Amino acid sequence: MDKLLRRPSVSPSLPRAVAGALAGLGLLAMLPACQAGNDTSSDCPINVATISPVSGRVGDPVTITGDSLGGVDAFVAFSGAVAIPAAGSTETTLLVTVPLGAQTAPITVDVPSRQNCQGMSDATFTVTP
Repeated sequence: MDKLLRRPSVSPSLPRAVAGALAGLGLLAMLPACQAGNDTSSDCPINVATISPVSGRVGDPVTITGDSLGGVDAFVAFSGAVAIPAAGSTETTLLVTVPLGAQTAPITVDVPSRQNCQGMSDATFTVTP
């Protein structure tokens, strides 16, 4: 069971689809992680600085800015519902759409290559009907 609950970044051979499924099930949120938005230590470089807009419907575009965001390799969670960044996303800007199942909450960013590390927005993203 312990191996099933590890972050995808712990196992480089874990397929991206499986990692996404784990994130979608909320299993990534159960794991220990440093939250860069609130963590002053240097062990977690992911920093979510802004989200724009701060509200929207499923399918609406959202831009996330910050540092060490992982580009197209990141997983962006809207309270458990995962969005994969679009082509053109970089280490400082992620382009995503609000995923089906998104709920009002801060947005989190996981990067598989950065073990035990999760960035979280200070702002709450509000899902509108």
